Amino acid sequence: MSFFDKIFDLLAWIKIFLSPFIIGLVIGAYLWLSNENNYLMQLLSLGVIAIGIAGGIALAERARKKQGTQEFMATIYRTPELDKED
Repeated sequence: MSFFDKIFDLLAWIKIFLSPFIIGLVIGAYLWLSNENNYLMQLLSLGVIAIGIAGGIALAERARKKQGTQEFMATIYRTPELDKED
């Protein structure tokens, strides 16, 4: 595997990781900011962010082990409508 393949795999892994992480971060930030004085809700928001991180890592590693990160991203970006012959 060449140096550039490793870089592209890393970039694809980060893209896969960011999707659940950003969702968890947004929900956690909303919970944190809506209840600033409630320590239980602050702990819950940190838990939601941790779940987003764990979910992102799990999804990215599953994609890497099952078919590879670049192939996973290629299946997301492909357009099967263009593959049909007229």
